[in-house]
Amino acid sequence: MLLLTFPVYIATRISSEVFSLQAKLYMMSVVVHLINIPAHSGIYGNDTADKSAREVAYKISIGIISAPNVISVSDAYSLSAEIACTSWQRKWSEDSTGRYTYQLIPSVGSKVVFPKERDVGISFCRLLLHDTMLNDDSFRCGTSVSPACDCGSDRETAEHFLFYCSKYAEARRVMFDNIKEIWFTSKLKGQCKITESLLLADPRDVHGSRVLVLVSRPIKTTF
Repeated sequence: MLLLTFPVYIATRISSEVFSLQAKLYMMSVVVHLINIPAHSGIYGNDTADKSAREVAYKISIGIISAPNVISVSDAYSLSAEIACTSWQRKWSEDSTGRYTYQLIPSVGSKVVFPKERDVGISFCRLLLHDTMLNDDSFRCGTSVSPACDCGSDRETAEHFLFYCSKYAEARRVMFDNIKEIWFTSKLKGQCKITESLLLADPRDVHGSRVLVLVSRPIKTTF
C-alpha cells in the first residue's frame, strides 16, 4: 500500500484522517468502503505508474513539492465528470450487450439529433436500440414465428427496412433525396454516403426527414 512508503507517524496520521472522514460521511448516510487493491505486479506500464505515484506522494509528504490543499467546486465537478465518463466508456466498450447500438455510437456522451415529433421519436429510438417490432427483432424476442419480411426477404432487420425492403421503395427514395438536398445545401464536406450510422446516430442535423419519411403514419405501428 502507498502508506507503507511513508514514515510511520505520517502513515498513522493519514490513516486516522481517512477513518475520521469515513465516519463523518457515514453520519451523512454516505457509506464508503476502504479496499486494498494490490499493485499490477509484473505489468511494466502499471508498475512504472505505481512507482511514479509513490515517489510523488513521498515528495509531497516531506515537503519537496507542494500540492493544493483545496479544490474549487467547478474543478471538483469537472474531475468527477471526467472520472464518471471514463468509467462509463470502459463499461460501454467492454459490455456484451447493446453491441448494435455500440457500433453506431461507440463513444459515450455523443450527441444524437432526435426527431421532434414524439411518436416518430419513439420509433427512432427503438430502431437505434435494436428493439423494434420488425420481424427479426420480434423473432429474437419470441413474439414472432419467423424473422422473414413480408416482401420475401429472409430477415426483416433494421438495415433491410431502411435500405432494401421493396414495400418502402418510394418512401425511401423521397427520404434519400431529402437528405442529399440538405447535405448539399448545407455545404457539408465529403460525399453524402447514406448509412445506418448517418440515419440513426449522426450528431449533425443533416438528416432532414431522417427516418421520418419511412417511419410515417401508415407504417408507424410497425414499431
